[in-house]
Amino acid sequence: MTVTIRQGNPHDFKDIITHFGPGDSPWDPFGSEEQLKRIPLEGLRIAEVDGDYAGFLYWFIGENPWFDRKTKRYAYITELHILEDYQNRGIGTRLLEYAINELRTRPVTIFISTTEGNIVARTLYEKAGFQPFSKTIHYRLSPT
Repeated sequence: MTVTIRQGNPHDFKDIITHFGPGDSPWDPFGSEEQLKRIPLEGLRIAEVDGDYAGFLYWFIGENPWFDRKTKRYAYITELHILEDYQNRGIGTRLLEYAINELRTRPVTIFISTTEGNIVARTLYEKAGFQPFSKTIHYRLSPT
C-alpha cells in the first residue's frame, strides 16, 4: 500500500463532494462544486492510496481567533475525512502529520476540534500532540 499526500486542486472536487455528501449547513463548502470554487485551496490536502482518492484534510490560516484571544496567527484544521474503506490503516494519522509538519514551517498556532463523543478523532488528535483547551456548550430549545 502506497500512501501519497498532495496538494488538492479542482480536479479533486468530484471525489470530495461524493465522499463528503451535502454537508450539514448551507455554508459548508465541501458539499458542492460551486461552494468549493470559492474557498482558497492553499490548505487542501488529498490522501491517495495506490493512486486512488482516500480522503482529504483542509485548513485555513487566520488572525486573532475569537476562541483564543492570546493567539495572533493561527491555522485551523476544519476537516479531516477518510473514506470508510481506508479507515484504520493509518491514513488519517499520515494526513494529519503531513499537515502539522507543513504548518509548523509557519509562525502559527494550530487548532482542530471535534465533538466530545468522537473518541476516534480525539485519540488521533491527542496522539499528534494536541491538548484540549476549551469546550463549547451547545444549547437546544425544543418547540413547545
